[in-house]
Amino acid sequence: MKKIIYSALFLVLVAGVSVLIAHKYNTSKSVNLAGYKSTHTLVEKDGTFLGNVYVKYINGEIFADLYILDKDDEVLYEINKYGFFSTKGKDMEIEKEGFYGYRMVLKSNDRFVVSYLRRGGEDISDDITIRWNHVSNAFGVLKDPLIN
Repeated sequence: MKKIIYSALFLVLVAGVSVLIAHKYNTSKSVNLAGYKSTHTLVEKDGTFLGNVYVKYINGEIFADLYILDKDDEVLYEINKYGFFSTKGKDMEIEKEGFYGYRMVLKSNDRFVVSYLRRGGEDISDDITIRWNHVSNAFGVLKDPLIN
């Protein structure tokens, strides 16, 4: 009888851990877009749809959150006060202390450029380019600006 109870507890534990792991690594999610504004549609050179960009403005042209959503409103990319996130995980970390927001610097067909702002907007980072990577079929930070 003890063996059956231990076996049952073990199965429940394994099932619970499996559910938690699956939930943690499930990158396919939808978001509530209340308070967000659609700002841009990203497309391939041939016009193929890549995603829609939505931002949540906090002060004029400054925004705190950004999503790129596919045609089914699934999240393809996210920018927030914790960093930059692709469907493959954390793309780039930022300095959280003094976070103020982001400013859109440039919009193009398959990419856009933002500046990271800190300390009331006085500290501005180098521009950060988010683009469609044709090799990985995912959005991500352009690591080497000399590579198209």
